[in-house]
Order: sequence, then C-alpha cells, then structure tokens
Amino acid sequence: MKSKNTAAFAALTAIAVLALAGCGGGGSNSGSSNSAPVAPTATTLAGTNGDMSKYLGSWVSNCGIVVSGGGATTSVVNSFVFNAVNGDTVTGTATVSEYTSFNCTGTRTQSMNGIAIKYLANVAALGTGYTGFADRVALGTTAANATLATSFGFRQNFTKFQIASTSDTFSTLNLTYTKF
Repeated sequence: MKSKNTAAFAALTAIAVLALAGCGGGGSNSGSSNSAPVAPTATTLAGTNGDMSKYLGSWVSNCGIVVSGGGATTSVVNSFVFNAVNGDTVTGTATVSEYTSFNCTGTRTQSMNGIAIKYLANVAALGTGYTGFADRVALGTTAANATLATSFGFRQNFTKFQIASTSDTFSTLNLTYTKF
C-alpha cells in the first residue's frame, strides 16, 4: 500500500511528466516552392513577476500523447483550477484525464490532486524558438511536502501558458494550457 506522501508525489510527477506530452505537428510538403524559406517566429513568453493572481481561474491543456515504457500509447488532457492566492503562492486542483486512445477519446480515467505553486524568481525562457521570461516555481501537491522545481511561461496576454521541463527548457512538445 502506498503511503499518502508517496501517492501524492507520484501524482505530482505524473502531472509534470504529462505536462511535457504533446501532440506532434504535422503538415505536408505537397510540392516545390519558388519562394525563399521563412524563419519561424519565436514564441514570446512572459512571467508574472510574482503577481500570482495571473494564475487564478480554470485552465485546460490540448490533447497530448503519452508513450509508456512498454510502448503503449495513450492520450491525456490536464486541467488546473487555481482559486486562492496567499502571498507568493497560488493553490487549487490539478486533474489528469488519461484516455485509452491516442486522440483523447474512448475510455477515460481521472485523478485529481490539490496543488500549490510557489513563485521563486523571474527567469529567462530557454528553448529553441522561445524568447522572453517565465516564472521559476516550486510545484507541489497540497497533500505532501514534495515539490518539483519548474517554470511556467505565459503567452497571449496571460490567457495561455506552458510548463517547462524540469531543466527549465520550453519545447513545442510541451502542452499548451488555455484559460476558459
């Protein structure tokens, strides 16, 4: 039987890992073009500079693909509801909805955990195709003292965010969360 702290830390780790899952982009090259290639525009991220009220509200991710160590493919949609700010910390709930298919349909299992995000610092947004700043935070479940350091980078006037990997590097594979 798992202890309460072990189960909470496992849930926190799952949220962080699933934050990195993303649906791969597609596209086709249906022919040649006579125009010069155009460099992609960098995504500009912003940190809150400690204004944790920017996190308040409900957020949902796009559909992400998860490939397990055994090669099984599932998909996931994560959501956060942040409803209280206390100084440099915002609290709420995180819900992971995992599906048996690769496109967020079919049988779903859900898990929900209380979550807290503590602001640590404003840092440069790292990663190819990213510029700007992000919040360096301690992400933790409210049921355990376990935390994970990561970064949250906001886009589009604080209506979208991405969570960096634990190395603080943003990637196009990171799920994007949209406020609703």
